[in-house]
Amino acid sequence: DRKEIHMFFTKTHAEPALLNTSQATQEIYGEDTRILRQRLLRLLTDGSLDPIAQAHNVQILKINNRFHIPRVVVKALRGEV
Repeated sequence: DRKEIHMFFTKTHAEPALLNTSQATQEIYGEDTRILRQRLLRLLTDGSLDPIAQAHNVQILKINNRFHIPRVVVKALRGEV
């Protein structure tokens, strides 16, 4: 049934494993503004979040000058894990 498939998909795949900087800023600070995004980018650029990623056995990816932050790192920053 198509509705069951949709419900399965939305329940199991609603949260992507990797977030871009805008998504991560929204999750961490509750809003996505240029200033908050720059704050997060400074933390990513200077490696401040690397120990959190290493503690959870994940990597923060940088591909073509774009960061992809694992959801577990964002949750750790929010105190959820």
